[in-house]
Amino acid sequence: MKGYRTLVFNAAVALVGVAQAFDWTSVLGGQQAGVIVTGIGIVGMVLRSVTTTPPLTGGK
Repeated sequence: MKGYRTLVFNAAVALVGVAQAFDWTSVLGGQQAGVIVTGIGIVGMVLRSVTTTPPLTGGK
């Protein structure tokens, strides 16, 4: 899985984007939804900083 963690994480975020039509704030509450999205961004930055392989570039 090395080298793909960041891609898997970002694919999961993309799936959340697809599910954006769902009203998350009615389920989680406005402030909790903001905290969760902030957490997702932080996890993405941490994963990128600990990844030792370069991002995929054009299938190389």
